[in-house]
Amino acid sequence: MYLTPGRAMAADLFHSPVVLYHASTERREAAWAAYRRGDWVLAMYLAGLAVEAILQAVALNDDPTHDAKHDLPKWLARCRTSLQEALKDKGARECWNHVCRVWRNELRYLSRDGLLGYLRARELNRGISGGADAIMKVNAVRLIESAVVIHNRGVTAWHHYTKKS
Repeated sequence: MYLTPGRAMAADLFHSPVVLYHASTERREAAWAAYRRGDWVLAMYLAGLAVEAILQAVALNDDPTHDAKHDLPKWLARCRTSLQEALKDKGARECWNHVCRVWRNELRYLSRDGLLGYLRARELNRGISGGADAIMKVNAVRLIESAVVIHNRGVTAWHHYTKKS
């Protein structure tokens, strides 16, 4: 495929660590905004995307090879070990495991009914009373809160790494 200069520049921006860093913070805030509007699908998708973007920013800051697609564990494996270690304490590890269990890039394709089916198939409706909206709302806030913990650790790593550069 032939890329015009403008298209090549735009493609480079998609993998720019600083662009990904800023996008990650915007996605985190957008996840909360979608949650407040009751758009559970979008809230959950954006929460995971915030995590993916901060992991990519940290990883690509050291090595510009973009090869992990939307696989959060692969992106974390490419990050400096200090970020990996920062996610090993009990609270962060539980949040990491939750994000990895719940978030998929494919959430972006789901309708509300599709999200409800997805959550039920993963047994993420257990112990939640109140019907479909309650199941989606509780799972959305759980995912966002977990993603925020991971994102905050990534932001700390980002600032630590970029100050040394």
